Amino acid sequence: MKKNRIILLLAVVLWLTSSVSAATIDRIAVRSEAMKKEIPVVVIVPDAAKSGVRMPVLYLLHGYSGDQETWLNVKPSLPQMADRDSVIVVCPDGENSWYWDSPKDPSSRFETFVARELIDYVDAHYPTRGDRSGRNDRDRRSERPAAATAAAAAEPAAAQPASPDSDHASGRGEGNRGTRDRRRHRGGRNRGRGNKPQGGEPTPQA
Repeated sequence: MKKNRIILLLAVVLWLTSSVSAATIDRIAVRSEAMKKEIPVVVIVPDAAKSGVRMPVLYLLHGYSGDQETWLNVKPSLPQMADRDSVIVVCPDGENSWYWDSPKDPSSRFETFVARELIDYVDAHYPTRGDRSGRNDRDRRSERPAAATAAAAAEPAAAQPASPDSDHASGRGEGNRGTRDRRRHRGGRNRGRGNKPQGGEPTPQA
């Protein structure tokens, strides 16, 4: 009986210790002036950050049809990872925006939100490093000098449908024009070959 009480006491102590020194999960709403609305964001804050220790930030962006909770569902051990590696993890809701500023819908300007507004908010409210090396933005190539350029999505990009606002979806993109130009070039080259016999001399025209 005494042995059972000791085991129970140890279990309680271990539970209290783990709960005291564990990353916290903040579920917040960040105001976007560009979109005139609140954006849900999950921020995982390591235990050491509570004492003011400045840390790098890892921005994790979900894939198509996901939300701010996607990465926690995909990787439930993110809080333990944040504690282990001393890194603040930020997971915003990007809706189905592909993290671009829509040229048609003013309420969908997630490139501005992620690359500017969200970083400014996190830097103002959490003990982050102010230099570029202190940030890692996964699944987004930001033009802002302060943001890093690493990229990795929760879902493969190939599985995501093309944005209806994008040039690629409408066939106006540079890549599509280049493909069409190459096809025309190959077609013209093949037609030119059709006028030559096997010996290489041009076929007389009637």
